[in-house]
Amino acid sequence: MTVNNKEKKTNSAQLNKKRSKPKKNKKTKNLFKGIGFGLLFCFLALFVVAAGYTFAIIKTTPPLNVEAVLSLNQPSSLYDSKEVFMDNLHTDEERYVIDSNKIPDNLKHAFVSIEDERFYSHKGIDIQRILGAAYLDTKKIITKQKGLHGASTLTQQLLKNTILTNDFSMERKIKEAYLALNLEERLTKDQILTAYLNTIPLGGHVYGVEAASLLYFSKSTSDLSLIECAYLAGITQAPTTYSAYNENNQKDPTPYINRTLTVLEMMHKLEYINDTEYTKAVSDVKNGGLVFKSSKKDYRLNYEWFVYPTVSQVKEDLKEKYKYTD
Repeated sequence: MTVNNKEKKTNSAQLNKKRSKPKKNKKTKNLFKGIGFGLLFCFLALFVVAAGYTFAIIKTTPPLNVEAVLSLNQPSSLYDSKEVFMDNLHTDEERYVIDSNKIPDNLKHAFVSIEDERFYSHKGIDIQRILGAAYLDTKKIITKQKGLHGASTLTQQLLKNTILTNDFSMERKIKEAYLALNLEERLTKDQILTAYLNTIPLGGHVYGVEAASLLYFSKSTSDLSLIECAYLAGITQAPTTYSAYNENNQKDPTPYINRTLTVLEMMHKLEYINDTEYTKAVSDVKNGGLVFKSSKKDYRLNYEWFVYPTVSQVKEDLKEKYKYTD
């Protein structure tokens, strides 16, 4: 009788264990399901909020004014009644707007290679670049590193340099992306690239590749060599850091030399230059082929007593007749 009772108790305990296991497994599964549904709900809620925020910004964004994107500050030139040149009245932006046919293909390809390699295939924003930048930035934030990656295309940079501001905000980035998609529908790729090359800041008061070409090489953009094109494209990221006129770079040109080589490497990788051109260009850069010569600028006015009152009167007349703003 005792043995039988023990066996019954043992069997009963084992049965209870078997019954309790499914209950525990069920509770665990329910817990994970609850967490999963909770996370999904949070994600959907954030998505709806983000979508609503984005839509609200887009809805309040003024229509794209292409003319404002293409209208750039330049020095004003004054001529007398016989159309004889008198003076150039310079602004805070030293810029000389040039047409696409005066910009060498090497210069266009150099900027595309280092700034926006999928420029000719995207529609204004580069999803692949955005995801890549987000991944790298997340890693840097986690590891507490400095220097976040930008994901702006050349189209977006053009808008930032002309009709938008430089402030880093989510609102500005959304407007920038939305307007970039619009601009790509209104202009050709070459029009966008040409406008960008005429607006890009390249050190101090110098804007656009023509003014930069005169500053660094004392020649017009159309006369630039391959390595000179690569140099100008390279300094875009940090004009002061990579400037050949930087005191530190005059002592040790390594920073802008390496940067120029990086641009050439990207041009070769994207097949804008062939093996022979790449090998020669690298050799030229390493052997002192970059020779800098700044063109001297004289900002004095020949007829200052006449120029300033005339410009003021013209501005007032334009505001009165065409309702222009200052």
